Amino acid sequence: MIVGDLGAVEPEDARAAFAVVLAELRELRPETELRADSARAPAVAFAHCDLARCRASWMLERGAFAVVLLRFEAGAAPGGAVATPAEPPPRAHVEVYDAGGTRVGAPLTISLTRGESGSFREALRAGLAALRLPSPSVAPLLVTCDTPAARVYLDDRPLGVVPLGLVRIAPGRHRLSVSAPGYEPHVQSIDVPSAGARVDVRLTPRSTP
Repeated sequence: MIVGDLGAVEPEDARAAFAVVLAELRELRPETELRADSARAPAVAFAHCDLARCRASWMLERGAFAVVLLRFEAGAAPGGAVATPAEPPPRAHVEVYDAGGTRVGAPLTISLTRGESGSFREALRAGLAALRLPSPSVAPLLVTCDTPAARVYLDDRPLGVVPLGLVRIAPGRHRLSVSAPGYEPHVQSIDVPSAGARVDVRLTPRSTP
């Protein structure tokens, strides 16, 4: 779970709302490992990814099958002035992405109104009742190559050096690249079903002038 934008909301309020959302999701999905990514640079990078492949690569690197993205927006008075306590409260926009980097369902917008306890918990709990997290979805991939020590990349992310064992990735279309000194680089698109796939690569020696 990450925060993509504070939207001029007070950092203390954003942290409090973030903690509540994380706690509520853990209660809704106790069988799922939910992690909070508090590093701002990676979170902003994910939030600004325009392509599903870009988001999927980000998630693959972190072993995530879903991402819950929060964006905050300060309440605004007429004319764009900052809201006072009597004016509209700040809002939290919640989006969910699956392992393929595709948004799941419509974004949720939750008004951060404080309950009798002074917490956002009641408002967030009511808003998150409609949130649906995708189930874990990974597929095994085996890549072999006839060239020892060839380097393997998936969606521009290094997987390692052959021989490789099984790796688990999101099902769907990916870009596979294999390279080794003295050989022409090999690049292909692969479609990985949920049952998994095996790809055998033969590199072509680079011709010398």
